Amino acid sequence: GYDSHCSPCKKELIIFRSDFILPQYIVHYKLNAGEFKYAPNDITREAIKKKLAKIGKLYKKAVTTKDKTVFTGYKFVFIGQMADTPLAIETLVQRFGGQVCKNEMGTSGKKSSKKAFHGYFGFSSYDAPTMIICSVAEIQATTPSAELQAYKNLGHPVFYREDFLYDSIIAGSVKPLEDYTHD
Repeated sequence: GYDSHCSPCKKELIIFRSDFILPQYIVHYKLNAGEFKYAPNDITREAIKKKLAKIGKLYKKAVTTKDKTVFTGYKFVFIGQMADTPLAIETLVQRFGGQVCKNEMGTSGKKSSKKAFHGYFGFSSYDAPTMIICSVAEIQATTPSAELQAYKNLGHPVFYREDFLYDSIIAGSVKPLEDYTHD
């Protein structure tokens, strides 16, 4: 019979016979784009949908939470419709130690960030974010908004859900980012 052991990084499975010192097989795991992966902390897509359907309640709970420095060093950008107005979300982030990128400019009556503008036209002077929060509607849209596409063009591969912000505030510390990525 064979025995097996998983490496500490959880990316290798070592298969061996207990009567030999050297392993018989080493299997390396790598997640490819579009490949199945388990939902973080056993949260299913349905549970996430239910949670996001009640985002207003989560937001209100975060607003009533006592001020505490949670987001030190984080610089946020928000894409899409959030639970409240952009000014209210910015105020909330600042209450808890974070910053919001201040690089908006008006184009054809609609505001879009300078970063989005730079993503299309190749300019490089913008206030770079460390965290991009994107609404579910923006991510699921068949055609991405100009701003979302520009961030993708600028090499931002990961966008996070809005509940990351509120859960972190309520918990009083930054929650694990991998639990809040858009799939």
